[in-house]
Amino acid sequence: MKKILLITLLLVGVLFTSCIKGDTPQKPDTETPAPDPTPDPDPDPDPDPDPDPDPDPDPDPDPDPDKPKGIKKVLISKFTATNCQYCPQMTKILNGIISSNPDKIIVLAHHGREDEFVIPKSMDIYAVWGANYPSAVIDYRMNSSSSLATITTEVKKSLNDYPAICYPSIVAEIKDGKIMIDVKTEFTADGNFKIGCVVTENDIARHGTIGSTNGIYNNVVRAMPTDALGTSISSRKKDEEFTKSFEVEIGASWNRAKLEVVAYIYKQDPSGKFYVNNVTSVAVK
Repeated sequence: MKKILLITLLLVGVLFTSCIKGDTPQKPDTETPAPDPTPDPDPDPDPDPDPDPDPDPDPDPDPDPDKPKGIKKVLISKFTATNCQYCPQMTKILNGIISSNPDKIIVLAHHGREDEFVIPKSMDIYAVWGANYPSAVIDYRMNSSSSLATITTEVKKSLNDYPAICYPSIVAEIKDGKIMIDVKTEFTADGNFKIGCVVTENDIARHGTIGSTNGIYNNVVRAMPTDALGTSISSRKKDEEFTKSFEVEIGASWNRAKLEVVAYIYKQDPSGKFYVNNVTSVAVK
């Protein structure tokens, strides 16, 4: 019995000694070691950094000499009268076309026959274009029409098929009872040209008349210092600038705050005919 007890004590001692020495199997370490708090230097630094990188490109480079100097606009000459019962419908048609082509259409309202707003040169235009009211002609390129489809087609054709090669701009100021007008035109191609210039008035009230739905008339042609079909400015060259000046006496009944000047440039086509190539307008100061 004593021998068994002694053997048991010896075995317990051997196992205890083995545990102290760390001979027990260890669980594999699957955790990622903590990163070194001090980062390594760039292992592959740029051996030759560019000390003088290229500057940003010029944000406002010189303009392309062939780039258009403005936008293409279309002139619509409307034939109308204060006693015309169907003219409000034409105004509605034109307003719809203008809304579809914002900032690209300028309207002249030529009043006809015995109308109080008629001027002789407007009647000359009526005669040349075989016009009656209500109707309209586009860029003086077609016979007058009252058809929505025809007018819409002709406006699109003028905008898309006849690019601008001239760009008029206007300065118009009142001095000593006159409108002093300077029209400067820049040309991007050679050609023969004419100029048209018109003074118009807006917001003319004639309540009780039937030519407008609300008795207000706009774009009314008041005066035309050029010939009815344009005044020749002869042959002009690409990149040329040309200025033409006019004076217009202000009528006693005109509202000076509502006056505008419209200027348009005709170009001669290969057949020898002149059509409006571009148009612009400005309020009179």
